[in-house]
Amino acid sequence: MMPWDKYEIALLIESYFVIEHGLRRRGNELKRLSVKLRRMALNRGMVINSAFRNYNGMNRKVHNIGDILSGTASADMPQLKEFSAVVDLYLNHPDKFALLSRKAHEMCKPDSPCHAEQKACFAAWLSDKHGLKDSALTGYLKAIDGLSPYFRKKNAETTELWTADDCKGVNRLRQILEKDEVFRRKFPAEFSAAVRAVKLYYAFVKETKTENDFRENAT
Repeated sequence: MMPWDKYEIALLIESYFVIEHGLRRRGNELKRLSVKLRRMALNRGMVINSAFRNYNGMNRKVHNIGDILSGTASADMPQLKEFSAVVDLYLNHPDKFALLSRKAHEMCKPDSPCHAEQKACFAAWLSDKHGLKDSALTGYLKAIDGLSPYFRKKNAETTELWTADDCKGVNRLRQILEKDEVFRRKFPAEFSAAVRAVKLYYAFVKETKTENDFRENAT
């Protein structure tokens, strides 16, 4: 297994406290963390497989952070020294930890959005914010997937919502859709579902951007 470095550990510690403070459900937060760590690895030019920093790995490691904080970590814990050093930064040197965290988040930023990762984060957000079950989640994801041919026919500058990961880009596509009276009249049910999906995706992108801006300003 690839050893964890200080940047990955910093993100793991943040996720631990997100879970402990009840800000997100454990499963969804660990899925989000997995997405970020896999993107970090890709940005570094690493070749990864489906097992790299997957959910099960996140689950074990977040337990390790709790053990270190409570003083019950086993001496046999893998990379105990490295994990303990970053926990110490968090507890006793917050300024240094903030710099480490900021660098870690920058290393996770995609040069271009990855559809699978963006969809996974959106699905986790829908579950956290709206308590949606799998069938409803799948419906919204499929609705957004199905809009790409529609936007191509409309000659939109950006044709896929998964790549329009800024508020302005998503809002432009939302406006194109909502102004389409022909679509609204001919297929009212499909139109309503599509509009609802796009509005939710816009809210997700806006909130994600706000969180990232706040984190960058705070550090």
